[in-house]
Amino acid sequence: IVVGLILFILEMKVTSYGLLGLGGIVSLFLGSLMLFHGTSPEMRLSWDVLIPTVVMVSAFFVLVAGLVIRAQMSKPKTGAKGLIGEVGVAKSRLEPGGKVLVHGELWNAETTGTIEAGSRVREVGVDGLELTVKQVE
Repeated sequence: IVVGLILFILEMKVTSYGLLGLGGIVSLFLGSLMLFHGTSPEMRLSWDVLIPTVVMVSAFFVLVAGLVIRAQMSKPKTGAKGLIGEVGVAKSRLEPGGKVLVHGELWNAETTGTIEAGSRVREVGVDGLELTVKQVE
């Protein structure tokens, strides 16, 4: 049972495409079978308890692993990488430098040409505290 739990946790940390999760399910099931291996029928674990417990614990860990993997694969929402691809507004004329407003924050920005104030711009790069922008067509 402990090996099964360890495999479930590793599934969230290591990219195994579900193999560690499957191993966790099998280990949990086999560990549960060995939990009560008495000679008397009264001392054995009932299948009516074993199967739902293994299914519920496995479903919980598969759901949590799916959420963890989705969070790890999602695009960054904060920091410098979170700004790339975002759309803002030029607050001053950019020729090539000026100010843009992105997410309610005023940033220094530069571009390769000229962009008029009030134009929509898309962030394509970040260098320190300065954004590189292009005009949105």
